[in-house]
Amino acid sequence: LLGYVVTALRGGEQTWRSDASQLRLFRAATWLWAVVFFVRLAVTLPLYLTDRVAELAAAKLVLGWPVYVLAVVLTVRLVNKRGNA
Repeated sequence: LLGYVVTALRGGEQTWRSDASQLRLFRAATWLWAVVFFVRLAVTLPLYLTDRVAELAAAKLVLGWPVYVLAVVLTVRLVNKRGNA
């Protein structure tokens, strides 16, 4: 999924799908984002359902911007590896 988004933003062609190493990097980046959203859901949903407001607020702060920034940095590194592969 991330391969389509990145190549659309860059205005490139979808040739990455035929290159095994590029496909592997884009799959890894897509799984990285899937894990980020799954962890957020797995942590915050039980807190929300049990009305643990203070813990939910703390979890949303910790799992918010810091995790997204880390995921973006890792994604950029993976995508930039694509050009070097």
